Amino acid sequence: MKLYILLFVILSTIISGCNGASDTPAPNTPAPITPPSYLTAEEAFTQVLQQHDLPAISGAYIEGDQVIEQFSLGVRKQGGSQQVSINDSWHIGSLTKSFTATLTAILVEQGQLSWSTSISDVFEEGEYSAKYSNVTIEQLLSHTGGIHSEIMGVIGWDNYFTSNDPVIQQRAQMSSDLLSMSGNGIGTFNYSNGSYVIAGHMLERIMIEQWEQLVSEYLLLPLGIRDAKFGAPDDGFTDSQPYGHRFENNTWTPVNPSETYSDNPKAMGPAGTINMSLDSLAKYTIEHLNGRSGNSPLLSQSGYEKLHTPLPGTEYALGWFISGTNVYHMGTNTMWYAHIGMDFGAKEIAVIALTNVGGDHAIAVTDNIIDVLLDRNY
Repeated sequence: MKLYILLFVILSTIISGCNGASDTPAPNTPAPITPPSYLTAEEAFTQVLQQHDLPAISGAYIEGDQVIEQFSLGVRKQGGSQQVSINDSWHIGSLTKSFTATLTAILVEQGQLSWSTSISDVFEEGEYSAKYSNVTIEQLLSHTGGIHSEIMGVIGWDNYFTSNDPVIQQRAQMSSDLLSMSGNGIGTFNYSNGSYVIAGHMLERIMIEQWEQLVSEYLLLPLGIRDAKFGAPDDGFTDSQPYGHRFENNTWTPVNPSETYSDNPKAMGPAGTINMSLDSLAKYTIEHLNGRSGNSPLLSQSGYEKLHTPLPGTEYALGWFISGTNVYHMGTNTMWYAHIGMDFGAKEIAVIALTNVGGDHAIAVTDNIIDVLLDRNY
């Protein structure tokens, strides 16, 4: 059970969504703690929160289709008095990738495209370098399509944060730019946010509908997830939702969701812009647990098995890292951090850990949350 937790730490540096904002390293992180098992969840995780000295944390332990334990603790922003609630939303960063991959699987089963649909099937000549002609959407979703690993290298990167052009148009331009860049070896795993931007835009062209609408219509709403939004959590008034935080001037500085760099640019949506409540993220996680058992109305058992089966020679499937029976992913835009880990062993379980900071502190506290959840429940 602890193997994927170790891998979370090892792989965290390549999972980050990049938002162009600096992330000053935080001071040395505290050692993890294991509160006594007789404490309530609130008491136990209050100790974890205090040990790591962060604004807020949240998490859940799931068995099968049941949330066994969950909590949300702390303040929505450092220095504020508004407490986070169990219904508050959290930015999930690159966990969004699994949503894009799951959406693709649903559309494949509906006959809208196939796993072998290629760049040349969807894009016009002149929109891509010839070497990418035969790269498939499956390769893009498995990070083996050879796309450049550094998305901030696209032309006019900073302009995407302030552009008022339609998002589909922005995504088309970003995809075309990525497909004209020299990238990595096709067929070799190399984690790339750009791969998911291109894959999401392929779905937009095929379905003639924006990715945000597609993921809502075909995945979120059928699961009863109605609070999911895109970008930094924001209900339109001050302190309505938790804020992300940067470490600046030796303290955690809240980032107002109205700030230009409060999240990845909208064009990066399919790679990492979803936010939602813990309850909704649990529903999505349960869907993957159920789906592997053949109990999903959205996607076949074989569809979920494909999403969870790594390509030969890699430890990445479609939107998920894989290690034995463990299926997991992390997400961050440098101001939030999110983990999902599932184990399809003898006892199907899942853990979720969330916080509204980024960097090493976020890795440490989410690992600590996962350890405590497992110690208390498994």
